Amino acid sequence: MVMYLVVALLAGVVLGFGLRRGGRAFRTFRGMRVLTCPENRKPAAVELGAWHVALTAILGRPVAQVRDCSRWPERRHCDQACVREILGAPKAALVQTILASWCHYNACVCCGAPLATMHVGPHQPHLINREFRIFEWKEVPPQDLPQTLRSCEPVCETCLVSETHTW
Repeated sequence: MVMYLVVALLAGVVLGFGLRRGGRAFRTFRGMRVLTCPENRKPAAVELGAWHVALTAILGRPVAQVRDCSRWPERRHCDQACVREILGAPKAALVQTILASWCHYNACVCCGAPLATMHVGPHQPHLINREFRIFEWKEVPPQDLPQTLRSCEPVCETCLVSETHTW
């Protein structure tokens, strides 16, 4: 009886460590990333199969595969060389990281308020282009985000409401 208890306890501990490792891998490798495609040196939006990475992490060494890419379906059978770049710095190319960094170094073009943090949800910075069109960053295809952030200015939620809502 005691032997079964010890075996069950050890199995629970091993399972717990495996699930923790898989959960950490899932959180690390989920999300859309924007990086330079090694084949054509142009921006590409890449998403890894986070569940695949998590399951392989539970079983041993995590194996990353591209689940979706902005260059697909034309280049679906590429060598996925971008995976090495992602494995080297998994958080650096995340869309959220790019936006948070952009907000940290910019201020609202209308009122000058700093955008020190990027809010996820209804109150987040918007963009204004050279034609004075205000839009959300979510309207921009991920692979075009770096160029769009270079060519547009930020607008805070307060200025957005005052600029777009007239009574």
